[in-house]
Amino acid sequence: MEFLGKTNIDFIGMRKITFVISGIIALIGIIGVIQIGRGAANMGIDFSGGTSMQLKFAQPLTTQAAREALAKGGVKEVELQEIKEGNQ
Repeated sequence: MEFLGKTNIDFIGMRKITFVISGIIALIGIIGVIQIGRGAANMGIDFSGGTSMQLKFAQPLTTQAAREALAKGGVKEVELQEIKEGNQ
């Protein structure tokens, strides 16, 4: 059973185009690896490691007050994000 029937694709004639496309893809990959190594890539916690916590307080709390409380608890390097109501 033939799905495509007779095909006549000139693979040798398209080799220069495929070499260029392959080179571009490889170059993008190399640049990506270099960016990750430099720390310039914006990696999420899934890839960079660390702990993510979401806390909800009855009373509003400023990020500065939360940062000071965490520093007293021994947590020095912290990235805080204030989330208003819901996902806004």
